[in-house]
Amino acid sequence: MKNVCLISNAGDPHCDYLISACKELNVNYFRYNTEKFRLDGDFFWNPIKKESLLRIDNRECRLEEIDLLIYRRPIKAYVGRNDKPNWLLELLDFEWNSLETALSGAIRGICISPIGGLSQARNKLIQVQNALKVGMAVPEIIVTTNKQQLLTFAKQQPCITKAIESGGSIDGKLLRSSHTQIVDYSTLSKYEPLGCPTLLQQRIETKATWRIVTIGDKTFGFRHTGIQLQEEIDSRKIEDKLEGYQVEVPTKIHDQLQNLCQNLGINFASSDFLEDQNGKMWFIDLNPEGQWAFLEELYKVKLSHEIIKLAFKG
Repeated sequence: MKNVCLISNAGDPHCDYLISACKELNVNYFRYNTEKFRLDGDFFWNPIKKESLLRIDNRECRLEEIDLLIYRRPIKAYVGRNDKPNWLLELLDFEWNSLETALSGAIRGICISPIGGLSQARNKLIQVQNALKVGMAVPEIIVTTNKQQLLTFAKQQPCITKAIESGGSIDGKLLRSSHTQIVDYSTLSKYEPLGCPTLLQQRIETKATWRIVTIGDKTFGFRHTGIQLQEEIDSRKIEDKLEGYQVEVPTKIHDQLQNLCQNLGINFASSDFLEDQNGKMWFIDLNPEGQWAFLEELYKVKLSHEIIKLAFKG
């Protein structure tokens, strides 16, 4: 029987989908919630003799028997347990993270989005560089701390701004939000970069948004349309108002995504593309830990099963 280990957190519903898929596909699973295991779990690993044992709540797992290791969204266990910064607690979480990063090399099978790959793939500027290398169309983009360069760029075309990587807003101001925002010359004229690198990107007049999920050597496409796309650039805020359906991913885009993920060292990604008024596909960004459960629920596409089936390819 195949064995799957899921490293995530207790609040991640995607792991619930994956566990259900394991049960339906007759696959053993071991859920490793970092915020609990780091505090209460037993861990042993001898990388020379290739011996290991992970145990928590009367459940056990051996690294050398894992056919599929899935890193989802591990979170810290020690930091935040009191109100004051504590360097020792920071160090404990850092050591655990370093250990968990190394586990992908200890298993006998496949690792979904190893932490080493995740750290590189999350960066939008690294994504852009690699997207260009594989031939994708990418909207013009600049990153600068110079206000005049921002104004010059905004005068030349409609543009948007977003964070380079951050999962949250730096200081709550419009131009430093992690969410995609429309900005113009007037807005930028009142903005002071204050030493922070600001990303501006050409705004694409959008006919449709595409969410493409890459799982191993397969891609699954979902196309969404609606007049709301003319009013809100961040489709995450209006997903429930758009009309969508599953579509076949164009062969060229499929091949480019395969090469992009290989270059980034990942084998799973949730990628966003914009289709312009002429039907041209523009790569916007990808998330190596992207959400897909809502797509499975909405379109009845068993993405969780496709992920677990990778255990049989190791």
